[in-house]
Amino acid sequence: MNEEIAGNKTPPEADILERSVMFLISLFKKNLKKIVLAGFIGGILGGAFTYLLPKQFTAKAELLPEYKESRFSGFSSLANLAGIDLANSSESDAIRPDLYPNILQSTPAIIHLLKQPVKTIDNKKFPTLLSYLESTNKDQEKSKIAAILADKADTSVLNFSKDEVRLIQNLRGSLTTNFDKKTGIIYIGVEMTDPVIAAATLSQAIQYLSNYVSGYRSKKKHDESEFIKSRVQEANNQLKNAEYSLQRYRDNNRNVFNNVAKIEEQKLQSNYVHAQNLRNDLLNQLEKATLAEKEGRPIIQILEPPIVPVKKSSPTRIIYAIASAFLFSLTALVVLSIRNR
Repeated sequence: MNEEIAGNKTPPEADILERSVMFLISLFKKNLKKIVLAGFIGGILGGAFTYLLPKQFTAKAELLPEYKESRFSGFSSLANLAGIDLANSSESDAIRPDLYPNILQSTPAIIHLLKQPVKTIDNKKFPTLLSYLESTNKDQEKSKIAAILADKADTSVLNFSKDEVRLIQNLRGSLTTNFDKKTGIIYIGVEMTDPVIAAATLSQAIQYLSNYVSGYRSKKKHDESEFIKSRVQEANNQLKNAEYSLQRYRDNNRNVFNNVAKIEEQKLQSNYVHAQNLRNDLLNQLEKATLAEKEGRPIIQILEPPIVPVKKSSPTRIIYAIASAFLFSLTALVVLSIRNR
């Protein structure tokens, strides 16, 4: 009998939890006005606190990259169903658009943006974005990083101080990038305390991305074009020498009719024709290489250009007010529970 009664008893842990929940519900009902008042005061303080924070403006842009398709693009959907990846079977060594955000978030891109001249909404000019960020920074210890970053060499191994790393990370956090796989659109945003500088920095980021991808894709074809150009120059010199030799021989042997002279003239004539044909073939190859180089360059269409924002993006007053109201209400509930435990 005792065992049956003991089996029907509620476990101590569950009993404590149930009583705690009931206690909090009862406490909340009894002190609803106080908790609501605390949340109201917290919301007012949170909204007022946003006036002490610097305003941030976000410039946005939308890009549509175009790139050379794979020669298997017609079968890509069927290949994906079969579990075959044809992403690496393209005819060119192009950078995939989904990697563009990584390019903009890279350290060389951030350093490039820090070195660009900017102008504020009040037409105040700064030689670099770095100097502007320093002017808005109240920490005097960071005043030396301008000279350090300005002399930073483009090497394979970069060495930064803590202040430089902190500055690069802050700017990287202000630059947002997102690639939509469904639409193929790249969304880019830059948040700054000055709206004009935000739009200018965004424009510089787009230009850097276009130049980077163009250089990556066209380097190989550009090298081929340069090689063919050097061969064309050699062929032109060879053609000139062959033509000069042929004309000089004809001038010196104008009235000679023996067979040996004719054979020599035919030999020089053959060399001239060969040099001429070689030059023409190289010119055709150069034209094809030039066209291929232009075709290999990516076309990044700007669907939505950078526009100077007129409304601040942060701090959002309503979010601060809601968060502060929740925090004050929770604090009031905790304090009341401690007093009435």
